Amino acid sequence: MITDKLKNGSSTLSFSLYKNHPFIDDIQEEFYVETIENRYVIKNTNDQQTVKRYMCVLNLESLESKLWIDGFSNVEATADATVRLAIAGTGWSVESRSLTTKKRTLRLDSTNAYEIITKALTKWDIEVLFNAKDRVITLSDSVGEDKGVYFTDELNLSTINIEGDSTDFATR
Repeated sequence: MITDKLKNGSSTLSFSLYKNHPFIDDIQEEFYVETIENRYVIKNTNDQQTVKRYMCVLNLESLESKLWIDGFSNVEATADATVRLAIAGTGWSVESRSLTTKKRTLRLDSTNAYEIITKALTKWDIEVLFNAKDRVITLSDSVGEDKGVYFTDELNLSTINIEGDSTDFATR
């Protein structure tokens, strides 16, 4: 199951393997998992009775390891220019979609490229998508799209019923 958090671009992947799976002993923490769309790093394993559960996070190691030890400063620049400067030399690229052209100043003490990106999100009020497989950062004013669907408790709702059934339960 892949869980995306749109505003900050983070994504997690979780999956399970049965204990009798032939590769169960070969998959460990810090191994890479690649899907059709992204690349993840296994960060947590949970050994249960019949299965082993794996929790993975998006592989942003190269952004986290790009250090700005003396601090980062970009004066009166766009979000696109700020992120491009922050990730220079990491092998990542930036793609901008309908991005605001507002100029702001961003200054941080002793940081890394990933922290600069997350601060830029709030400073410019933008959203980001990370494609760790192709090493592309997509910046946009709004990542999601409006499907025209919404939920409300005020429309066509006359009553709420909660039903329970315990006829098929067995106890010892």
